[in-house]
Amino acid sequence: MKLLPRISKFIIQLSRRRVIRAVGIYLVTLWLLSQGVADLFPAFGLPNWSVRAFVILGLTGLPVAIYLAWRYELTPQGLIPDSAAIDNDMTLVDYPEAGVITVSWKDLTGNEKFSSFHSEFVIGRESDVPVQVADARVSRRHARLFPKEGSWWVEDLASSNGTFVDGQRVQCGQLPPQCELRLHPQGPQLALEVVAVD
Repeated sequence: MKLLPRISKFIIQLSRRRVIRAVGIYLVTLWLLSQGVADLFPAFGLPNWSVRAFVILGLTGLPVAIYLAWRYELTPQGLIPDSAAIDNDMTLVDYPEAGVITVSWKDLTGNEKFSSFHSEFVIGRESDVPVQVADARVSRRHARLFPKEGSWWVEDLASSNGTFVDGQRVQCGQLPPQCELRLHPQGPQLALEVVAVD
């Protein structure tokens, strides 16, 4: 029972810290470079095994890229330590009484989406937020949900169209065990349910 929330948190952290994207960019870059190397090395009289050596050497650098993506954040000021690198996120260990919150919603094509969280997360229109709602009425980072004092809370992040819990607009408020969250009076609807964890 406790393994799934930990795996879920780990995947959320990988996404939030953009590790998966960094790995993808690294591998695509290595592949493109290897294509160029395959043409250039023979032109300079280098043996065929040198291309393989280049690719293997590039793959050995992958763990370093993963570590840097996990530990640091790329900003206009350069690489800085990730704000969550000290692991100060609220977790099940810190707030076991808060439980796990499940979020279900429909995307623009009508497909049902579902996610579960046991630590703080953000809902918004940006592609890198844990719960992405692709709707023009939704702000890029619309609302933050977080565990506090044994309950789940929602905070509006200065959104353009407001955050509504069961029809009532809230700036920051405690969530009931089951409720409907809207990101506009007539906007996207998300169903929330808090599940207790033993």
